[in-house]
Amino acid sequence: MVHSLEDNGVDYIDDVETIKEKDTGFYRYLKDFGIISKYSIAVYSSDNAMIGFVTVDFSNKDDVDIENVTRCVQDKKIKIETLLNL
Repeated sequence: MVHSLEDNGVDYIDDVETIKEKDTGFYRYLKDFGIISKYSIAVYSSDNAMIGFVTVDFSNKDDVDIENVTRCVQDKKIKIETLLNL
């Protein structure tokens, strides 16, 4: 996840089963918390260093509209970065 955030600024795991073989520890962590899908976006400092991330974890994907989630989280990310860089 961190490498994807560093490279792309976002990380979206549509189905945690897809990471089972690649990252067993992270897979088990997500499964232990009942997470079946997740969307993360990096938060940057004013000098463009990644200082953290905001994540939305899904335990039920029945009504998930990933485009709406993306828009909402990106909007909140901008507000968080602005507040952190005051």
